[in-house]
Amino acid sequence: MNASIKTITILASVFLMSCCSLAQARERRSLARQVPARNERGRGGKDSRHGLTLSIDLGRVFNNTTTSRRWVPGYYQTATEQVLVEPGHYEWRKERVLVERGHYEIRRQPAVEQIIRGSRGQARRVVVKRAGRKKVWIPARYEMRRVRVYVAPRYETRRVRVWVPGHWVSQPVRSPARSRLNLGAVFNFRF
Repeated sequence: MNASIKTITILASVFLMSCCSLAQARERRSLARQVPARNERGRGGKDSRHGLTLSIDLGRVFNNTTTSRRWVPGYYQTATEQVLVEPGHYEWRKERVLVERGHYEIRRQPAVEQIIRGSRGQARRVVVKRAGRKKVWIPARYEMRRVRVYVAPRYETRRVRVWVPGHWVSQPVRSPARSRLNLGAVFNFRF
C-alpha cells in the first residue's frame, strides 16, 4: 500500500475513535443527570468521577501484492494443423453443357384425309381428322464442350511436433501481513 493511503487510513480511524468516545460520553452524562452519581463515600456530588475506558483494535492488515517471475523452459508440443497439399488452379475439362432448355411449342397439325372407293369404283376424299393445333414438348439440348474450371485448393490435417520456446511467466504473490495497528485510550470525565 502507498504511504499516503496508510496515513489517511490511520487518521480516519483516530477520528472515528474520537467520535465514538464523545458519543459515549454524552450518553453517560445523560444517565448521570437522571441518577445521581455516588462517590467513594456513597454520597452523590459534583466531585464524583466517571471513568470511560475505550480500547479500539484496528486490525486492518496492510498487504502488499508483488509479482514473482519464473522461467519456463522450452518444450516440444504435438499439434494438429492444416497443410496445403495442392494449391487452387484452373483446368480444362470436357463437360456436357446445356445449350437450350426444354420447352413446349404449339404446332399446327394439318387435316388427315383418306380416299375411299365406292362399290362402283368411284373415289371420294373423306376427312378422318380435322386440322388443329397441338402442344408439343421439345426436350433440352446438350453439347459436349471444353470448359475451363477452377479447382479449389486441397488441405490435409496432419499431426506435427512444434517447438515452444522458453519464456518468463509473471504471477501475483501476496506478501504476509506487514503491520497491525492497535489503538487504546482511557478517558476520565468530571461532571
